[in-house]
Amino acid sequence: MSDLVSSLVHPRNTVIFDLDGTLIDSVQGITASMNTALREMGRRPLDRTEVLPMIGDGGLHTVKLGLNATGGSTGVDLDAVFARWTRAYTEDQVVKIEAYPRVLQTLELLTAEGLNLGLCTNKTRAVTMPILAAAGLARFFDIVVTPEDTPFRKPDGRHILATIAAMGAEPTRCAYVGDSEIDAAAAASAGIPFILVTYGYRRGPIAEIRADALIDDFGDLPAALTRLS
Repeated sequence: MSDLVSSLVHPRNTVIFDLDGTLIDSVQGITASMNTALREMGRRPLDRTEVLPMIGDGGLHTVKLGLNATGGSTGVDLDAVFARWTRAYTEDQVVKIEAYPRVLQTLELLTAEGLNLGLCTNKTRAVTMPILAAAGLARFFDIVVTPEDTPFRKPDGRHILATIAAMGAEPTRCAYVGDSEIDAAAAASAGIPFILVTYGYRRGPIAEIRADALIDDFGDLPAALTRLS
């Protein structure tokens, strides 16, 4: 039997998710695509551990940090490098991305329980939508809010509030699930509870991230949502 009570009586009937580091492990694909662009510029490649802390503020910011780490971005056509990274990512890496363990099963459960699910990500729509399709996640999210859809971007809580508004939901009945300090700050700014997945792309110690609940396994999410009540 599900740990999650019916959404008709559950106080948190809308759950909004981050993407990278929460639903999917994308660092390998981001790194490979970055290295494609860097190689064409005659620069050294980056490894996973270097790229990991660069993730979270959107692909353009990640690309700029990658350039800064390999010789600088001054005088470089950042938009052109970002376009090359995006092309490498969508053409070569997206098909390799999979959801984390128990993500698909848990989202199936939440959907079956009648909860409303939304996605709020700093990733561009051009990259987000192919990822959702390739990872089998697209069917869960009728509402996907990317930086193109609002002038605000996490950690600005108005990015999450724009997602809530697009879903026709009430903030008092929402929770946000993410993996980083950026997500925690956005949820706090939006005034909604935050559930931290501990396996993601955070930049510092877990103890320094303000969260209303912690889960080490995505399959523990239904129980965490119930505890928030």
